[in-house]
Amino acid sequence: SLGYYQDGSAGNNTLTKLVDDLSAEGIIFTIAAGNQGPGIGTLATPGNARSAISVGAYITPEMWQNDYGYTVAAPTLWYFSSAGPRQDGLMVPTVVAPGSAVSTWPMTVGNGYRLGEGTSVAAAHVAGAVALMLESAAQMGMDFDANRLKKVLADSSRELPEMNAAEVGYGAFDADRTWRLLWRGEQVTYPLRGYAYNRRLGFG
Repeated sequence: SLGYYQDGSAGNNTLTKLVDDLSAEGIIFTIAAGNQGPGIGTLATPGNARSAISVGAYITPEMWQNDYGYTVAAPTLWYFSSAGPRQDGLMVPTVVAPGSAVSTWPMTVGNGYRLGEGTSVAAAHVAGAVALMLESAAQMGMDFDANRLKKVLADSSRELPEMNAAEVGYGAFDADRTWRLLWRGEQVTYPLRGYAYNRRLGFG
């Protein structure tokens, strides 16, 4: 979870270059999209780096009920989740993930635990799942490619029909589908999805 919001470079700045250069060396970055939503073009950088797995925040009906006691019929995007696209049309965020969780918190503000919200929480969900996948792959003697991981993670995401690509990217992160496609070699067919935005044509 890092970044700033005043990025007029369309993702071509020192931070994004660092992320892209290190990604080329095999390091995987999962970065929060930012908490300046709603509204298009509200992304933080370097979450808008081309090579990064950029993560926005959503919440399921089960989470609404369990964490807040509300009955909601369908998944919703957290109001604060920053949206794309990047200034040059690149579709960001990559995916969305649960944007709230009970976690440790400074003792100065309570008993050490608190329900926190933000795209930083969502990015942590994805980072933890990816770390477990890579650990398991290493134990099984399997090679992995950082670029392929991001592509499969995006293609394996679950579509959220009531939300658009500028808000949720390729959809909701699905760790199980990603793992099956990456490491177990299952052949799963996914619909063709766009990656760039055009003002007249939309995403394609």
